[in-house]
Amino acid sequence: MNEYLKDLKLSVYEDGNIDEREVKMLRDILSQGIGEDEAEVLLDLNTVLSGFEHPASFETLFVEALTGFVLGGGTAVTAEKWAWLKGHVLRDGSVDGLERRLLENIHAAAATVPDELAAMVGAH
Repeated sequence: MNEYLKDLKLSVYEDGNIDEREVKMLRDILSQGIGEDEAEVLLDLNTVLSGFEHPASFETLFVEALTGFVLGGGTAVTAEKWAWLKGHVLRDGSVDGLERRLLENIHAAAATVPDELAAMVGAH
């Protein structure tokens, strides 16, 4: 994992907050590509920040980056990616508002999604 990403994650964990400067740094890091490590950091950061105020820019980055990662440049959510995402989103036992936005965005962007994902966003 990128050293800057590790430092950023530690900073957010320590103060329980993310500011615009940190969001910009995160966006710059993710512009180099997002793999599983980077996706996990985004989900972990959201867990730390859940229930607290954070910049809208973080929410946009979270949804866009993770949607791109899950779809992997395609139009279908694979069973493997869905199992991975579901495991991370449900790890704390609930789906918060930002995670719901992510799921809704993935559902809207994908041509094919698992039935369970469609059910979670209320699509039929």
